[in-house]
Amino acid sequence: KITISGSCTLKVGLLKNGAVSSVLSRDYQIVPFTPHTATVHVKDPSWPSVYFYMWDKKGDELNGTWPGSVVTDTKMVKGAKFYYKTVNVPSKDYYFNVIFDKGSNEEQTVDIGPIRNDVYYEIRGSINGKMLVDDVTLQYTGGGDTPIKGDIDGNGELNVSDVTALINKILSAADFSDSVCDVNEDGVVNVSDVTALINLILE
Repeated sequence: KITISGSCTLKVGLLKNGAVSSVLSRDYQIVPFTPHTATVHVKDPSWPSVYFYMWDKKGDELNGTWPGSVVTDTKMVKGAKFYYKTVNVPSKDYYFNVIFDKGSNEEQTVDIGPIRNDVYYEIRGSINGKMLVDDVTLQYTGGGDTPIKGDIDGNGELNVSDVTALINKILSAADFSDSVCDVNEDGVVNVSDVTALINLILE
């Protein structure tokens, strides 16, 4: 774990066959964490009622006890209808989880999380009796209809600006989705994802 405060210069490079190449250098002014909100969206599944069951890292329930509460707030995003609910994110290490369900003793999705920023989900097939979801955040916040792996800033291109965006995320200076930034898909966002992203750019 590396702790950085104030200003710093961060350099990353690609190590291949014992030689370092494609070194990127960026100067950063570390910005303290700012409390914010995170909104969870689910694409209209055409259910009679849509419930959100939500809990945070401490196990505190955020939308009532199981099966949660019916969510009626909706918005249109790129022509699609989404149900949504907003949660406060008061600290850097705070996160929460969500299950979408049809009510008590009815169908439900798998556990979804950890969530710290705005996310968009779409429900698809099921496994072991629970419905699965796709993270479609990029599709509805930028980057076109087909998300590009490693397109951190969602502009539809894979380049050095994505490396900068990912480094900002690691340094807590940006609020990109964890699912977008976990380039190597190991469940955590760290410097190894920067290496994976550089490899993608150099392919």
